[in-house]
Amino acid sequence: MEPFGIVDVSAAPGRTEPIGSKEKFWFRDPTDQSLWLFKRARAGTGEDWAEKIAAEIAGLLGLPHADVELAQHEGAPGIATKDFTVDQRHGDLVHGNELLFHLDPSYPKEREYRVPEHTLDAAPRS
Repeated sequence: MEPFGIVDVSAAPGRTEPIGSKEKFWFRDPTDQSLWLFKRARAGTGEDWAEKIAAEIAGLLGLPHADVELAQHEGAPGIATKDFTVDQRHGDLVHGNELLFHLDPSYPKEREYRVPEHTLDAAPRS
């Protein structure tokens, strides 16, 4: 098996994405103009390669998943995730904070970073 490549998105930054705890921005792939999100990995967490491996395993199992590539921006590691709504033609992305607010109107959905109420226990179970 060939090792995964690393896409350099240093020349491609676009609009920032304010939701979440990581530095991230949207950009267009210069070859086909598809929309991607770069998320900078937090040092020492392995969250970049873990997300790539999870997407690869989902693909091997035939499960729906986002296209994920290992990436870097100005030397900082991260991942690039392709817009799976295809510019909203396949629906809208609904963030977890919006769903939690729907379940609990006291949930602070306007707060963007480090929200202690954003926990696994707050998510509904079926």
